[in-house]
Amino acid sequence: MAALAALRLLLLFPWTHAAAPAAAAGAAAVRRDPPIGDRLLLPVSEWHKGSKHKLIEADAACFEAAASSGDMDCLLCQVGSAVSSGLPYALRRKELFEAHAVAGIVEKHFGEKHDLVAELCAGSALLAMFLCLSNSRRRAL
Repeated sequence: MAALAALRLLLLFPWTHAAAPAAAAGAAAVRRDPPIGDRLLLPVSEWHKGSKHKLIEADAACFEAAASSGDMDCLLCQVGSAVSSGLPYALRRKELFEAHAVAGIVEKHFGEKHDLVAELCAGSALLAMFLCLSNSRRRAL
């Protein structure tokens, strides 16, 4: 009977099967992304922030819902929605969440003292975009 219940769980939640033996052995469980259909049912705040999966068109609706409900920062949701709908499969979720987090740290550390952002062309320019969008007086080089 227990084996049947475990099989049902495996069929319902296939992304967890790799972490189950490690968790049973007392090791830390490995976090896996749920399938895309299941992830779209979750609020953006519950998504795996370190996922290397790319943003897809369907993510735009999730970001819009999160912005209207206050689930996540409005600026993050607006940029996430624009990138998801305009450039699907071009940006990893991890890069979006990391750029937003670093922009928050830079904003907190430097405040409104500095109005010039130097973009060094070392990535996707997402950090510079977040910094410029968070303060309308900032300009990027």
